[in-house]
Amino acid sequence: MSDKALTWLFCLAFGVNIALASFPGVFDWSNTIKPWVLGMPFAAFWQLLLSTLGIACFAVWYLVEDKRGSLEDDVPEAEG
Repeated sequence: MSDKALTWLFCLAFGVNIALASFPGVFDWSNTIKPWVLGMPFAAFWQLLLSTLGIACFAVWYLVEDKRGSLEDDVPEAEG
């Protein structure tokens, strides 16, 4: 898979994550107190779950880019 296709795939994953977290139809569905999940209202669990998925997606993206050797880690030295 090319770098551009991989970038679009991860951007699509982030877009879906944002849509599930904030679009009115989906947010209205998840904006409930019951059922309780892991000791918190479902709305809080839903937001925590989507935040965790976003973090996991960033971590996977970083690891894939690192393994492919396409990270841009050239940092110029500071002058002075």
